[in-house]
Amino acid sequence: MRVRDLTSAGTRFVTTRWSLVWRAAEGGNAGAMDEFARLYWPPVHAYFMAKGRQGEEANDLAQGFFADVVLGRRLLRKATGGRLRHLILASLGNYLVDRIRHDQTRGRDGRVSGIDPMVAARVIAAQDAAAADVFEGEWDLAHAKEAVRRCREYWTSRGKAGHWEMYEERVIRPLCGLVGAATLAECAARYGFGGPADAAAAVQAVKKRMQAIVDEIAGA
Repeated sequence: MRVRDLTSAGTRFVTTRWSLVWRAAEGGNAGAMDEFARLYWPPVHAYFMAKGRQGEEANDLAQGFFADVVLGRRLLRKATGGRLRHLILASLGNYLVDRIRHDQTRGRDGRVSGIDPMVAARVIAAQDAAAADVFEGEWDLAHAKEAVRRCREYWTSRGKAGHWEMYEERVIRPLCGLVGAATLAECAARYGFGGPADAAAAVQAVKKRMQAIVDEIAGA
């Protein structure tokens, strides 16, 4: 699912779940930090992948970033207003420069090497634009997926899975180019609604709830 597909349907995706950031920034709130890491792991990991790090190395860098920078340096305490996305992106670049400088200075086997540490900064700068684009796309996608997950859970936990399934078939899947949009009459018959009017009302109810979830993710 692509965030641009959802936004084209009129869903306003905003970029930061501030209530979660504030809880995670307090420290000692393991649940909030776990949730923060789950939500933002994909864009962080994708950033390192875009820098040419693969497999275990990308995983190690992502884990190190959350441990050393987000937790160790209490990065989230610096997040104010709408700065979180840019703060994390800038911190990722600085962290990777530091890691490369450390590896080049000490050598992979622990010996001091003679490589100019400024080489690391130039290597990173040459790749910054492409990696930033990847990060931005994954950041938006992470929020879109989270909104979809929570909206689906909201309806299914209330015994109204048909509401969500119809919305997915009628709105989301066509936007993603997976299927053509079914008619309201077809949806009503398939998901047990009284008729097209009832089906339309259910779709609007899901859209309204989706917007509320998006605003909640934003900390509104």
